[in-house]
Amino acid sequence: MNRRLLPLNSLRAFEATGVHNSITKAADTLSVTQSAVSRHVINLESILGIQLFERHPHGLRLTEKGKSLLPTLTQAFDALEKKLDELLVDGEALQLKVAFPPSFAHYGAVPMLGQFQAENNDITILLETPRAFGDLRKENMDLAVIYSAPQVTEYVMDLLWQEEVTPLCHPSLLHDVDVSDPTAFLAAHEPVHIKVSDNPRLTWENWMRAHGMTFNRDYGPVFDAAHVAGQYIMHGRGVLLSDPKLFEQEIAAGQLKAPFPDLTRHTGYGYYLVCRSEDMNHLGIQRLRDWLVLQFAD
Repeated sequence: MNRRLLPLNSLRAFEATGVHNSITKAADTLSVTQSAVSRHVINLESILGIQLFERHPHGLRLTEKGKSLLPTLTQAFDALEKKLDELLVDGEALQLKVAFPPSFAHYGAVPMLGQFQAENNDITILLETPRAFGDLRKENMDLAVIYSAPQVTEYVMDLLWQEEVTPLCHPSLLHDVDVSDPTAFLAAHEPVHIKVSDNPRLTWENWMRAHGMTFNRDYGPVFDAAHVAGQYIMHGRGVLLSDPKLFEQEIAAGQLKAPFPDLTRHTGYGYYLVCRSEDMNHLGIQRLRDWLVLQFAD
């Protein structure tokens, strides 16, 4: 198609609808009415002579032709947006939208970003800490760190660190206690859980099985983030099974202890840095990605 005839508004409407799988959300994103979005999508289908969406009573579904067009169009809009942002900056600070898991941000990443900002004062970090992160494109983020098992995606994923858990507790629980018998110590204290799956007690179960322990861990509070569970045990209650890297400052300050540092287990999860492949040459994203990977290189 001759680029002079490209229906840009219709392409934008289709791309937003396809990304969100909803005309309502597309209209909110584009700040137009739902009827305008619908008209533009129908116009694009008419120009191309193909159906891009299957219409159902409960929503839309991309056709195979629509699925083929969407990623190409999204990448083109992303590349155009990045380049225009670079040109508009004109010597001012470049802004990067970054998403970190709350516990990752709370226990180390935020101080790290302070160092990055000091070394890269031409880049401004706009940090968000969603409890559940969906997708770079849908969330309109430049970079994200996700807590995940290894997976194959369309994005570039760099492993920052692999999670390795061990019991953590407040030092008061260790006063005048013989910790040479981990089973007796752990059986006497409430287990604290972090929900990472439908079975929040699975982390304890797998760790105990790896170390030949079989006593009951099917009780105790469940938290949705490690830093909240850490606050709980710092009040002298319970034993948390977590990665001590998340609590390096508290351990160094004597607020938490790892009584059995040799009893560890890889959970299969880790913290991954995620970016789009087409952004690998973007100056700001490249610098932040390289810097973060270097921080966790050890």
